[in-house]
Amino acid sequence: MKRLAAVILLVSAFLLTAVSARAKTPKEVWDGMLKTWSQCTDVQGVVSVFTFYPESIRQYYPDVDVELDGNAEGWRYQVFEYTWKKPHMIHIKYVRARNIGKNMVGKLVESKPGTRLVFGVKDMENIYAKFPASGDKSIDRQIDRQIFYIPFKSKEYSAAILGGLNYAGTLDDVVKGKKHYFEDGKVAMSEVGERPQKVDFKVENGKPKYTVKTLKGDYYMITFTPNNPAKNAGIEKDILYVNKSTSFPEQLESFHKGVMVACFQADDIKMNQNMDTSLWDSFYKGARIMKSTAK
Repeated sequence: MKRLAAVILLVSAFLLTAVSARAKTPKEVWDGMLKTWSQCTDVQGVVSVFTFYPESIRQYYPDVDVELDGNAEGWRYQVFEYTWKKPHMIHIKYVRARNIGKNMVGKLVESKPGTRLVFGVKDMENIYAKFPASGDKSIDRQIDRQIFYIPFKSKEYSAAILGGLNYAGTLDDVVKGKKHYFEDGKVAMSEVGERPQKVDFKVENGKPKYTVKTLKGDYYMITFTPNNPAKNAGIEKDILYVNKSTSFPEQLESFHKGVMVACFQADDIKMNQNMDTSLWDSFYKGARIMKSTAK
């Protein structure tokens, strides 16, 4: 009788452990990530963005020539210290920028690593941005003591002012566009003990080149596959790495015809630091707001 009782207890303990350790579904991880974002008030970290537009994908992006702004090779790589305060305050310090085009901001940040850009909300429909002196007289004539004032939805905001920075947005914009996969694609997930951080991007002979640094940690690796890549802007697969302890989307990779065409990464992330607005208040003090003249 005692032996039977012991067996029953052993089986019960096993069942309880199995239930408590049930693996999360991709949708549960996704919902947890969005919940974390909805409760987030501020974020600080280092963000890197690589984008590549080979000829075979440009048909899906009609504005690519404007976005690349004369960059015939079709790729950009940016690394910047990033600060975001809800709802729309952004501060960026460039660590590195390569091959990002000929626009004013592009020329400034590519030639002067460490350039600081500050963005903030003027009202519910407009954003304002301040650019620091660059040491380049032709640029400084345009930006000296000025705040550019840009409607959120204008092409000027996307191409001339921020270039590829709207890819970073408030960071959650990077992943919200993947929600459709739950309805028109396949979503698979595994738990991994590392993520393949990629650095030093460039493109040679039409193929991205980079160095991989393995970061140890606990991650959900979610793989999104569309039912029809032609209806998914040519993207045939997305891979997302979500930090298990923070629910933060730390890395997103997009592939077209087996080639990585985009890679977003966020490192050294700190959330909900209760930062105030002094960073932006001091930057704009005494400056005037004007319509953008950037070309």
